[in-house]
Amino acid sequence: MTSDHYTYQTRWSPEDNEFVATCLEFPSLSWLDEDALAGFLGIKRLVAEIIEDLRASGEPIPEPLSERPIDEARVAVLGQAIAAGLVQSTQGEAPPFNIEEIITAARNAIATPVHL
Repeated sequence: MTSDHYTYQTRWSPEDNEFVATCLEFPSLSWLDEDALAGFLGIKRLVAEIIEDLRASGEPIPEPLSERPIDEARVAVLGQAIAAGLVQSTQGEAPPFNIEEIITAARNAIATPVHL
């Protein structure tokens, strides 16, 4: 397994005045950089190092979302969106959606059939 299959996000952080890159499957990791592409490459290298450390110590390696059944992937992405909204609301910003929208999105994610 390589770091290529994981889910990455790079966004501007006004608090840090830099881009922050994260990996959904490794929520405790982040990489700050003045350049968005350098941030992405930094988090990807860090994830690769962590995978090697986990493999060497015999610890479980998180499965990439891209390799999970689609329902698990939907739930994980929805959870990330909910968490982002909660963080924004605790920082005094209006969350990007309300509770009714969250419930509707969750029901749709569960009920929508997937055709492969």
